[in-house]
Amino acid sequence: MTKLKKIIAIAVFCTVVATSIVWGMMGNSQKKGVTIILNGKELKLDVEPFIENDRTLIPVRGVMEGLGAVVGWNAKDRVVTVDKEDISIKLTIGSDVAVVTREGVKEEKIKLDVPAMIVNDRTFIPGRFVTETIGADVNWKPEIRAMVINTKKDAEPEYESGQIIEYEIVNAKEISENETLSKWYENNYKEKGIYSIADGEWMYVLVAAGEKNTGGYNVEVDSVVKTSSDTAYVYARLISPDMYSIVTMAFTYPNVLIKFDKNDIVLVEGEIVDNKYNKEPIKDETGESLMEMGKAIPVELVKEMKLYTLFDEEIKTFTKEETEKIIDILNSSKTYTGVYIAMLAGNNIKMKLNTGEMLTLTSYGNEEHVILSGEVNGEYVGGCIIAPEVGKILLDVSY
Repeated sequence: MTKLKKIIAIAVFCTVVATSIVWGMMGNSQKKGVTIILNGKELKLDVEPFIENDRTLIPVRGVMEGLGAVVGWNAKDRVVTVDKEDISIKLTIGSDVAVVTREGVKEEKIKLDVPAMIVNDRTFIPGRFVTETIGADVNWKPEIRAMVINTKKDAEPEYESGQIIEYEIVNAKEISENETLSKWYENNYKEKGIYSIADGEWMYVLVAAGEKNTGGYNVEVDSVVKTSSDTAYVYARLISPDMYSIVTMAFTYPNVLIKFDKNDIVLVEGEIVDNKYNKEPIKDETGESLMEMGKAIPVELVKEMKLYTLFDEEIKTFTKEETEKIIDILNSSKTYTGVYIAMLAGNNIKMKLNTGEMLTLTSYGNEEHVILSGEVNGEYVGGCIIAPEVGKILLDVSY
């Protein structure tokens, strides 16, 4: 494959990772938008539901009014009410206790897994609890990240009539080893659209978001559904950089390439929806430094430190002084405990230790953050460090 001088995130398309520096295992979490399907049809909402502590929070008016419920708001007490027929639900913003009244009888207090909350001036309520309380059936479809609400007992959600197609992510190595696929990919990945090509038993589908003037974007496929005898439909979303993050100012072409068994599929259609991370309340997402946690990288163990391209081509060897400076920055900088997109962008730094072990520094496109992974004295270390001085080196396209 031709070497790309611009930063192109084609290497790894993974999940979103919640980070904290750990010695042992790195924890995973995932936060992105959720689709609401009501009685077989997708609700068009002006703000997206989202997941908090493994529970789906939904915009109260957009969904409840679609269910025929009456929504009320007491600004003084910060209480939202949902009423339908003989059921009344009171939810206080920030409280994990809901008050439910049925047929006017004694109030029942129910503890919630997550409270109602206000995000960007919009009220979000725990979706499953409220919808089931007012008599609807609720199911979660992970393959399309959808909360399926059904008020008609004999209704069949529309998407159920389509078969879910299992797919695989295609990595950079597989692209480069297939001449036909490589040429097709190179011709299409910069232009926004859904592209498909059949090759042998496989149907390859490229979901491209077009040119972006900064890093930090990512494309994710939610599901692939067979919609007719010869047609598949791809549901995908463009994940935008966190609005509070500073990312590299370099042109990128976020995309993802998938493949699935061709079988009788001839035509592939699809859609790419925006999924901006602008729903979360501002919160402190910094943690202790490696030094504060007693996990500092021993500078005396570092035998050599080298800079490589995304394609693992050696760029330079750092001097002793440069190495000591970078390690000091890593040891003393705060860690990032929020979420980030686990993909590769830009260059990478490899530190070979006297013990034969290796530490690696990579970037996911955010100039302020550096991803550390590897082993020290037989223990795994991994996480995200807020180190813009090092991040700039990883995202420097002038090498």
